[in-house]
Amino acid sequence: MRRPVSLTVIVMVSIIGNPVFANSHDRLTMDGLGEIHFGMTLGAIERVLDAHLTQTDGTPESKSCWVHTRPDGLNAGIGYMIENGHLTRIEINNPSRVLTAKRIGVGSTIGSLREAYGHNLVVERRGDGDHFILNAANHRRAIIFETDDRSVVAFRAGEYPSVAYDEDCQ
Repeated sequence: MRRPVSLTVIVMVSIIGNPVFANSHDRLTMDGLGEIHFGMTLGAIERVLDAHLTQTDGTPESKSCWVHTRPDGLNAGIGYMIENGHLTRIEINNPSRVLTAKRIGVGSTIGSLREAYGHNLVVERRGDGDHFILNAANHRRAIIFETDDRSVVAFRAGEYPSVAYDEDCQ
């Protein structure tokens, strides 16, 4: 007589067999994204993700700043800026479904953004859309939302000065 395989075993095998990556339920905060925190080394981030990251942008002349992404297509739209060996900024672009703790992400309306963060936002007027800046109480970190005239098109969190760079590495 055969015994049925335990559902617990199936679930455990399923979890163990899947690569770890930032999930859509992970929230971008002033501290980082899920288990990835500002100040971590590239190696530490790769261990958390259980994946090798690839350099996609940087300053090759100094080798002090690089943006890394997953080459396997998981977490599309998430970039990790490493400066002088440590994570200083996380960028969220389309098609990522990552949200902030107040559930704001790419595609959220400006009205939703204002409702979520209210008077805590500082608005920087830009020709190509506004930047809404949410500073940490100590002003050492921020979340910056880039918008067009209707919605959030990208956002990033990190440590100053990195989080304020208009382009990736500078």
